[in-house]
Amino acid sequence: MPLTNLSLGYQRRAKLFLTGAVLLLGLLFQLLDRPEAVSGGLSVTVLDVGQGDAILLTTPHQQHVLVDGGPDAAILGQLNHFLSPPNKFDLVVASHNHADHLTGLIEVLKRYPVATVWVSGAIHTSLTFENFIRAAGRAEHRDYVKAGDSITIDDTTFTVLYPLADQSGQEPANQHSATIVLRVQYGATSLLMTGDLEAEDEQIILDRTDQALLRSQVLKVTHHGSGHASSDDFLTAVAPTIGLISVGHDNKFGHPHQATLDRLTAHGIEIYRTDAQGAITCRSNGIVFSCRAERRSSS
Repeated sequence: MPLTNLSLGYQRRAKLFLTGAVLLLGLLFQLLDRPEAVSGGLSVTVLDVGQGDAILLTTPHQQHVLVDGGPDAAILGQLNHFLSPPNKFDLVVASHNHADHLTGLIEVLKRYPVATVWVSGAIHTSLTFENFIRAAGRAEHRDYVKAGDSITIDDTTFTVLYPLADQSGQEPANQHSATIVLRVQYGATSLLMTGDLEAEDEQIILDRTDQALLRSQVLKVTHHGSGHASSDDFLTAVAPTIGLISVGHDNKFGHPHQATLDRLTAHGIEIYRTDAQGAITCRSNGIVFSCRAERRSSS
């Protein structure tokens, strides 16, 4: 065979090899960019949805839970990036009835199969709430939950700590007082999600809840870092090492309030914020949580 033909054959094989290597590297980077897909543990991602809350949890065997959906359809883009197959939810939780938590859930419920929706049962006179209730009817089940209710999904236990009593059919003067507070336990690690809980409700929880249930390594800081909650007593009881704040950039409420940031810092809590760092992903191997942000804070 002429030398030129051998050279051409070698070049073709080299190109094929390089093409395959590039494709494999691309696939590897895609997997690494979806932390829950390769961690083998529990993945918790505070999605970057602006001034609102949306938290995606993925169990070791790819079962998905979504807590709140943010203020608009921005969550769909976030799920496109962070949600790994199967594209369905075993559990969706609406912490309370305000639009910055519900609106995105409406979009999710229209587009994704959902097994169970958890709500407190409290009602709200708003078009957003009415649309959410209609959309929630698409799920296989809709359950009203209160303190003591729990579900275990793939060795991950979700326990409701608040509200203490059944809220079905009631319209509270302050929707925050009907917030679902959820503790997530995986192995020896735990996460406390507090919705938009306020100081007086924090105190009720402190007075009425087993302190062992409050203690959690990770705290989803209540109400976007509002100054009206995250009291010293509450932070002492929870004793988190990591605080996650879901908040919009330059929002009109001034969240997170500096007094809250100062309290978190005084308690030795490492703070992550979606306004400064984008989506935040925390992984648990059952022994310890570790977190990383989508981007570095400029502060």
